[in-house]
Amino acid sequence: TRLRFSVPLFVNSDTATAPDLEWKISGQQLNIINKGGKTVKIGNVILINSSGERIDIKASGTRYVLGGSDVVWEMGADIRCDAGPLKIDAVVDQQIIYATPSTYCP
Repeated sequence: TRLRFSVPLFVNSDTATAPDLEWKISGQQLNIINKGGKTVKIGNVILINSSGERIDIKASGTRYVLGGSDVVWEMGADIRCDAGPLKIDAVVDQQIIYATPSTYCP
């Protein structure tokens, strides 16, 4: 039996600038952009529409967003432009956060 472990290692995390997250929704994708310098760990992402209904995110596991980069999550449904204001409930670095994503409509 062969086992493989993967351990994330981030250098300069003590001196990096604070994370600055921007949340965007376009079609079936949730894009999380980290404009800061410090890597963040994101998990338990839940999208909630204006009527309080939860929208499933297919790959809602734990992800890392490196400083100066972004991560794209596939959602379970296409978000329509007329869906009204959306809210995000997520755990970022072991703290629950609430965010309002911008929605791109072509």
